[in-house]
Amino acid sequence: MTLSLLPIDVLLRIVDFLEIDDLLALCLVNQTFHELSTEHSFWLSALVRHRPLPLSVPVFVDLHTYSTSELKAIALHSRRLARNWALPFPRISGTLRSLPVGVHNSMLFGLPGTNVMVLYSLENGTAICLDTESGESSEPKFVGRILDMSSPIEEGDDMSVAVLINNECVKGLRAACSPRLGLEITFECMLDPAYGHTSVFMNSFCVGVGRADLRSESAGLELQTFSLEDTSISTVVQTDCPTYRTLGSAVVNDAVFIIALQHGQAAVYACPRRLMAGYPSSDTDDVRDMTLQRSHVGHIPPSSNDPEDPLTRFADYCVLSTGPYHGQSTISVVRGYAPDPIQPPPGEEEPALQPQLRMVSLEITFWPRPTHWEDSGESRNEAEREKAFHRKMQPVTTITVPGRLSTHAGTTWELLVIANSGLALLLLVDQVVVPDPDADAEKSEPQQPESSEPEPKLVLVRFDPMTHVASQHVLKIPEGLAGEAYRLSTKNICALSLDDHRGVVMLVTTEDVLHVIPYAETQ
Repeated sequence: MTLSLLPIDVLLRIVDFLEIDDLLALCLVNQTFHELSTEHSFWLSALVRHRPLPLSVPVFVDLHTYSTSELKAIALHSRRLARNWALPFPRISGTLRSLPVGVHNSMLFGLPGTNVMVLYSLENGTAICLDTESGESSEPKFVGRILDMSSPIEEGDDMSVAVLINNECVKGLRAACSPRLGLEITFECMLDPAYGHTSVFMNSFCVGVGRADLRSESAGLELQTFSLEDTSISTVVQTDCPTYRTLGSAVVNDAVFIIALQHGQAAVYACPRRLMAGYPSSDTDDVRDMTLQRSHVGHIPPSSNDPEDPLTRFADYCVLSTGPYHGQSTISVVRGYAPDPIQPPPGEEEPALQPQLRMVSLEITFWPRPTHWEDSGESRNEAEREKAFHRKMQPVTTITVPGRLSTHAGTTWELLVIANSGLALLLLVDQVVVPDPDADAEKSEPQQPESSEPEPKLVLVRFDPMTHVASQHVLKIPEGLAGEAYRLSTKNICALSLDDHRGVVMLVTTEDVLHVIPYAETQ
């Protein structure tokens, strides 16, 4: 029996089990599927199933509202981007744009699937909402000096974050792209100056921050949360987590995970929703235990690729997370060091007792989010089910990126960002040049001018949530893109952002110019 003899409803049922690549291929080789491609449900079912992966539309839109031709265009864009970014050196595809941004030369976050970015000025403490296609922007909104920022949360057509200001307060910042660009402060929570604060987070009903008592070196990390409905309502959860660890937070199903790196492993603290301000209370809440012990230990897997130099020391660097509702993973980053092969300086006979170490690589680990968990409505065993869910937060793969993070004068934050999906990391790395220790004095003198040193590399690290495989790709950018006025080189990048829904990389240079570089043309 040929496919053409099967009833339409049976064929559409088959479509429900096919991936986008399979659908596009069948449309080219089979007349029956080509005719079916005019059906709205033909594309809709595949895209809805594909939705956990980034699509070239805002995360909050309803795909049912798109026409058949629009759904097909989204599918084609998704395939082009996936194939391009799978290459070792992905190719630029589409129209490049450049526009001056003035003092707002740092990127806070973007609205995925749109042209809208929120830019920040460290100099003025103000932020704006910018449409990178039209050049239209909102009026500057004073925010203050931002020290830390939560993962963005989608709220209809808007995106909101919580920002830590000068260790004094936490503010809510909401960006809107329709019906017009706008930026507003939605709340402000004052903080106790006797504490140092870090790892700000936000879920659907509260905002919170990790804090350390500056008056006591032995006190553990505390989690302070504020209700979003009434910020005067606050709770404090005490933990036994050392405050000197490199920390990061992630929100999954409104539970807050604190990941504390400690070399080859990480302590995971899971704060359940019932301990946070703003969660629906019950008669027994007055006797809640507001202390939190370590949930479990996540063992960092060995790197899937060997570093060029044997690493002898590691330094925990950071934990990055993304939106609690559409994010797919959390990422931890560790610096790797190797002995410096350079010989003792001239005139010294003995080498140093402790050889100097140089940073030669970054180890990047992906932590997929636990499977979504719902309350059963039954009080018995509910706590055990919750604990089992929390223990699913585990690292699954590590990849080594040669080099060290690049830094430039005027850079507000170091140059690495996580994509909104949590499935990719974009970073700028300096290539490590190792001098030859066996070269004589004449040969060891620089043979090239300093300006000819290797340029930093723009590296994209991707994670496949199905196979749990990580890969790295070098993104090429066109030097001298827009003439001398808008010079573009990896040597003068001071801020970057990644929208893996549209396949767009955004770079700000030291000339305060924003460059928008597409890697999948939208038709």
